Amino acid sequence: NMRLLQAYEDENDDESYFACAWCSSRRSDAALLAVTGQMGVVRVIDATGERVFRDMRGHGNSVNDILPHPFAPYLLLSASKDASCRLWNVDNGVCVCVFGGSGGHRNEALTVDFKLTDPRGIDGLPVQDIVFASGAMDNQVKVWSTAGYTHLVARSETCGDEPDDA
Repeated sequence: NMRLLQAYEDENDDESYFACAWCSSRRSDAALLAVTGQMGVVRVIDATGERVFRDMRGHGNSVNDILPHPFAPYLLLSASKDASCRLWNVDNGVCVCVFGGSGGHRNEALTVDFKLTDPRGIDGLPVQDIVFASGAMDNQVKVWSTAGYTHLVARSETCGDEPDDA
C-alpha cells in the first residue's frame, strides 16, 4: 500500500538535486524539507503547504550534502563543491557561519555530520560549542568547532524576519 504523497519539480530545468533532509522552523509547524544540488541553492520546501518556504543562497557552486542539527533542526549544515561548509538558520534564512578558507578543504566538500552534544546547549540555554565533521575530495576529513563563535547563532536570530514569498 505504498503511495506517492507529493512530488516537487524545480522550475529551473538546470537544477539536479543531490541531497534532502527534513528540518524545522521555530516559527512554523509546517513539515519542512531542505533540498539542494547543482545550482548551489538550499531550498526549503513547506510540504504541509506545498510551496517553497525559503531559498538560502551563498555557496559559490553545487551543494552536495545538507544535514539538520539533531537537537536544533532549525540549524542546517551544508557541504559544497566550493570547498566550504555553511551553517544556516532556517527560521530566517541567514548563513550563520562559513567553514573554509586557509584551514579548510582544498577540493569539493562532499559530506557533513554533527557530533551529538547535550541538547540543553541549544534550546532553552545559551548555545554551546557546535562540533561537526566534513569529508571532501581532497582526501581529508576535518573536524570543526564553533568555540569562540557561539554568539553567531544568537546573532542570526536578529536578521531577516519573513519567509520568502514563492
